[in-house]
Amino acid sequence: PPPPPPMMKKGPMMKKLGWAPLSAEAARLLTVFSDVDGGGGSPLVDDDLLDEEELKKLFLRKPIEKKKKKGGDNKNDSGGPKMLLGLRRANNISIVLSQIKLDSAALGAAIGTLDASKFSLQNLLNITRVMPSDDEVATVRAHVKNAVATSSSSGGSSGSSA
Repeated sequence: PPPPPPMMKKGPMMKKLGWAPLSAEAARLLTVFSDVDGGGGSPLVDDDLLDEEELKKLFLRKPIEKKKKKGGDNKNDSGGPKMLLGLRRANNISIVLSQIKLDSAALGAAIGTLDASKFSLQNLLNITRVMPSDDEVATVRAHVKNAVATSSSSGGSSGSSA
């Protein structure tokens, strides 16, 4: 049978220390502080001077707060470049395109004119596997439309259309 689950300690979670705690008597007799105050006990261990609650506050493990993202569920609202595709999908497309020895303009022209002489059979099969879905096409078109509208409203003259 599997071992029983570990018992959870009651009380607040404390930071781990690299030593074992001593009893009050051992702290008075077995530490470097035993010589302080005539050997009869250390003022550092004296219950009146040592605030145990303050020590607990100092060593209390604070829970880690998860930062909430503003806006919807778009993972790229951090101000960086906006991802229109998932990372895995983008990597797969990048791998397929890197196997084709054409620049982007020649690749677009060859696909647009259905010029199969520019591709091997394996290239054509791989291209069909990474063809964009209708949702991806709509996402890219909306992004381009938004980018053109944003650049024209901010006075920029550079814009492209799909």
